[in-house]
Amino acid sequence: MVSDLKKSLGAKINLTFRNTTAFVALLFVMHELHEIAHTAVGRLICGCWGERNFNTWGLCCDGPLTILASIAGPLFTYIMIYVGYYFLSNRYDNLPGKKSFGFALIFANMPFARILTALMGGGDELLELKFFLGDYLGDNILWGLAIVMVTAIVLPALIKAWKTIDSSQRLWGFLGFFFIPVVFDILVVIIGLNKLYELGILNQQGIIGSPLFVNLWTLLWVVVLAFSWKELQTIMVPSRDT
Repeated sequence: MVSDLKKSLGAKINLTFRNTTAFVALLFVMHELHEIAHTAVGRLICGCWGERNFNTWGLCCDGPLTILASIAGPLFTYIMIYVGYYFLSNRYDNLPGKKSFGFALIFANMPFARILTALMGGGDELLELKFFLGDYLGDNILWGLAIVMVTAIVLPALIKAWKTIDSSQRLWGFLGFFFIPVVFDILVVIIGLNKLYELGILNQQGIIGSPLFVNLWTLLWVVVLAFSWKELQTIMVPSRDT
């Protein structure tokens, strides 16, 4: 057995119930931290919390500084993606667990979601480009620029993740982690939980500007993640040379 990932063809994906649960917990926690990044900066700017649900948010004030709240969410997400990229770097060749964690962190922050929202003509990045460049460029140019910008930002991390996967699993492993977390998040959180929230379930005000339903959901997955954290280091294991 090789002792590190560099000497092998790559790392093999090794999903189990435990590490899949840990990844799902990381996915949901990262989703909520993205939203909190928005709303917390909004709170600093406005002095009060705006209304929100599981994936949309608002501010209780207006003004040019509010664009910083929009920037905060994707900025947090991109930082987390590149923390994952860092853990996939060559300095951790003989620490497969670090590479496994980095791989999980990249895809738990759903880089495809950033691209998809831009493709659909929405997303924070397009809003920010309209704010800064809307007086100079038309909507179609801004839309195309948003797609190019988001893709350019996440592409190095995606290429790194692609190269990390063993060649025998590369295609399905990459596509699975690229698409499935986004589909799962949309079905469970954006559609499912938001629908329950709209029906009035636990829609009382909670803490840090979030509904009680959001608080309890997040607490659940923070607890799960705390108990399963180390399992994230087993999602990928060193390949064996044959």
